[in-house]
Amino acid sequence: LRKLCEVAADYDRRIELAIETKHPTRYSGLVEKRVVEVLRDFGWDRAGTPARVMSFSFTALQRVERLAPEVPVVMLMERAQYWPALRRVIGKDWL
Repeated sequence: LRKLCEVAADYDRRIELAIETKHPTRYSGLVEKRVVEVLRDFGWDRAGTPARVMSFSFTALQRVERLAPEVPVVMLMERAQYWPALRRVIGKDWL
């Protein structure tokens, strides 16, 4: 991830990054912690960041929001028929 961020930061135009966390994993919240640490190292944990974090795990996205509230999060979903039920728990500004 760090190498990818270095390449994006060094490019001559803005590059948007979509970072997906994979779950379940034995490392639990450490995944999100490390992702946010890397983003913070590049100053990308603030509004205007070129990065967004996406996951099928609602819990993972909650962790990212807690660690870096200005980083956009994207809730990935497999079954469209469940979307109406999930609207109650997904933040209004989530993509």
